Amino acid sequence: MNFKNAKVLFYYKGTSHPQVIADPDVEEYIMKQANEMILLGMRQGVSMKQQKADYIEQLDMMEHALVTVANGGLLTKNAILKAAESVGQTADKFYYWWCLDICALIKMKAIKDDNENGIVRIEC
Repeated sequence: MNFKNAKVLFYYKGTSHPQVIADPDVEEYIMKQANEMILLGMRQGVSMKQQKADYIEQLDMMEHALVTVANGGLLTKNAILKAAESVGQTADKFYYWWCLDICALIKMKAIKDDNENGIVRIEC
């Protein structure tokens, strides 16, 4: 379903990055990017098993950073910047890798798009 004013939210282990994308085609775009990333890894000799482990490790690190900086509260812009810096990334790269890894793991069937992990589309 492609809602004209849909917003898209990506989440992992029940944690959502608070940034919401107001582009209904972003899910399709990120899924294509994730597919390309997986194929590139395979061409470079990185097995699917290793790619899954790498993406989970990266997401675990990012999710931990988000939860830690929130400290039971809201994730403000400043908190997101701190989370990104704590893993050596800019806020934009942090968010891109968050979305890309989630999509890659869904494509590789390492996580299910369910109540804990995946993508939520909100019609506005």
